[in-house]
Amino acid sequence: MGNAILHISDLHIVGKADKSKTRLDDTFQKRFIDAVSKSENKIKYIVITGDIADKAQEIQYKNALAFLNAVVKELKVDKKNVVLCPGNHDVDWDILRDIVKNEDVSENELTNIHQRVEKYNNFKKFYTEFYDGVKPEFDANNSVFDLIINDEDKLIILGINSCFRSSQQKEDQIGFINKESFEYKLKKIDLKGQYKDYGKILALHHNPKDLSHETHHNLLNWKDIDKDLIGYPFTVLCGHIHGQDGEAIDKNDSNSIFYLSTGSLTKNLETENTFNIYCNPQNEALDVLYYSSFDKGNPEKYGWQHLTEKNAIKKPRFRVSQNHTVKKPDNLDVILDDVNEIDRQDLNRMLSQPENLIVKKNHKNDSRVILDFIKDRNLFKSGHFHWKNGFRSHGFIDINGLVSQRDSLELITELIYNELCLKFSNEFKDTLLLATGLECNIIGARLSVLMDCGFSYIPEPTKEGDFSEIEKQITSEHFKRIILLKDILFTADHSKELLSAINIENKEIFVLTLFYCGKKVLKNSVFSDYKNVNLITICDDIEIIQCEYSGKGQLDNCSIYKNRLETIYEEC
Repeated sequence: MGNAILHISDLHIVGKADKSKTRLDDTFQKRFIDAVSKSENKIKYIVITGDIADKAQEIQYKNALAFLNAVVKELKVDKKNVVLCPGNHDVDWDILRDIVKNEDVSENELTNIHQRVEKYNNFKKFYTEFYDGVKPEFDANNSVFDLIINDEDKLIILGINSCFRSSQQKEDQIGFINKESFEYKLKKIDLKGQYKDYGKILALHHNPKDLSHETHHNLLNWKDIDKDLIGYPFTVLCGHIHGQDGEAIDKNDSNSIFYLSTGSLTKNLETENTFNIYCNPQNEALDVLYYSSFDKGNPEKYGWQHLTEKNAIKKPRFRVSQNHTVKKPDNLDVILDDVNEIDRQDLNRMLSQPENLIVKKNHKNDSRVILDFIKDRNLFKSGHFHWKNGFRSHGFIDINGLVSQRDSLELITELIYNELCLKFSNEFKDTLLLATGLECNIIGARLSVLMDCGFSYIPEPTKEGDFSEIEKQITSEHFKRIILLKDILFTADHSKELLSAINIENKEIFVLTLFYCGKKVLKNSVFSDYKNVNLITICDDIEIIQCEYSGKGQLDNCSIYKNRLETIYEEC
């Protein structure tokens, strides 16, 4: 038996026991406590991620106080290990309306009405009464208003106020963190220094990672927060979306963020009420237990069930691995002509130090992030292209620019690694990863460490035309599966040239391309002439439209070329 964290949210407690709005009564309270008590793990921490009251009224907090005091008493949880986050329903709009009415607020002051700390008055009073001197008063001006540091479990929990912008104004009804206050506090705590080996949990109300796919639920400025100050990996617990969900963002090495939400505990909803338990916080990864109500239409049978079959993240890794060792292949040095020596050395350090990534079953949508990188950093050419018959990308997408940046390289590595792990069930015995071109050398070398497989590299496959050394390696080392790694694939002429030059009989051949730029309807037939060659694509959302006069020596027949109606790329 180990310690555990109880995560509840969105209680929306009302003033009277109105069954149309809340399920909370003595019977509900007893059955909830009984269900939590039956967990094999001792609840040591409780995290409540906001919307404790329904309308931030004193009578509602009085009822919430009675309920939460009973919970901590029966579960024998020390209040110093409880985090109480405010939610948007814990902001008192009536107080803000009174301020506007009574103080003759100017238009500029109305724009900044969300900054008035009086909006937390009732929540603050409840907060003080609950802790009763165990913790300092709630500080509305401090984004990190609570901090639990447990040296025994090597665990840190940060209580974060995501309601900085919340007010009665429509434009303020969003999640927002006071960035300056948040980052100042993180620097002061020094999470990446003194506490770098601690498991880190951020508790807040609003959803930082679109778990509900409804933007009004999201934390608006999460993308602007310097998350490097927290130190990867870490876990975010949230509420607000009234649903249980989980998602992992595996950036690279230990650089992972795990987002976990739970639904409303007590509100009378059409959907089930829920809570989560996270077990063994002293370990490298959390065990996630999801609980949901059943027989909600029958108060006499209403109870809780452990959702063992729920398809969600089971073990969010939230602390740096202490025991993982990495095998570094020989001759891992890479060179890019237009990367300076310092950046080149940094790239090689990145290549030689990957750790295991967490494999995700649903990561296809992440390929859209690559497109965002390309667009935001202007890593593409736009205009009118006249390609040669032997198509090559010629900088159509600046792959060099992608792999020279840490964040985009990490994402590319993650996407390819996940795709291969899922396709081959993490089994890479007798596999050769064959990278074509300098940029794929960078990606391939990193992947070969993660996959613990054979690796080779062809610098200029279309110019040399001599694949004898590759053929020798494939034959001598008896590889049964070959993965040809490409950055961009259109007609596949050069991939076919390579396949024709080496002996691929009795082998599984997979051509994996980061970008497939041909017509989607033709994708499955690209290698139809080969019985044992399969195509794997990471992103197929960019389609190259060739001019009908490309490669025919008929440029003057193209009106766009002749009249210079667009930026022209001649015979690329």
